Amino acid sequence: MAETKELANFYYISLTDKGMVRSRNEDYLGYFDTVNGHIFVVCDGIGGLPCGDKAAQTVVNSVKFFFSNFYYRDVHKALEDALDYAQNRMAEEARTDRECAGMGCTVVLALVRYNKVYYAHMGDSRIYFMHNRKLQQLTQDDSYVQQLVNEGKISQQEAENHPRKNELVRAMGMTKTAHFASSYFPFRRRFAFALYRRALQYGEFARYSNNSRQTWIYRKQRYGIDEKRN
Repeated sequence: MAETKELANFYYISLTDKGMVRSRNEDYLGYFDTVNGHIFVVCDGIGGLPCGDKAAQTVVNSVKFFFSNFYYRDVHKALEDALDYAQNRMAEEARTDRECAGMGCTVVLALVRYNKVYYAHMGDSRIYFMHNRKLQQLTQDDSYVQQLVNEGKISQQEAENHPRKNELVRAMGMTKTAHFASSYFPFRRRFAFALYRRALQYGEFARYSNNSRQTWIYRKQRYGIDEKRN
């Protein structure tokens, strides 16, 4: 399923596919125009854990509710509180449905406000930035093999084929509170960024693989973001 929408000052394109491994799609994404700005979020259920599809949907819906109902001047604080809220809602769902005990998902979230893109993530869902045909990964996977890379024990190339490459060390549902990484970058003309639900090799991503959910957001060339928020 693919969808393209034109917003007031940029385009976004979304694509999803369950892939060739799972029997059902455990991804969920959303775009919301809220009192805090434009929100884009992509979640992916964690393999091996129950109710990954429900976990992903719960987090996306919780993010929508939070940003639509609570305005923050401090965007970084908004990201923190939104993910904590989503984490608590997912825990409540797990308590009411015993079959979903221990469920979890990855999350990557972007908030566009005043010509800046603020983002946060947990797990191996990523955000990429593109300008002048150059693709740059902005987030670092919360995975076991990424820890090995950071410690200098293996190379990035070795990590791509490591037998434990899908093992996460941090994600929604793995801890009582949402421990996430966040930052921001300017959003100018001819810029694009992407939220992607799974760690892929660079070449696979650059070819826009149809195996995973992805959301691309393109700035229009003739318009600037002129959000009017109180």
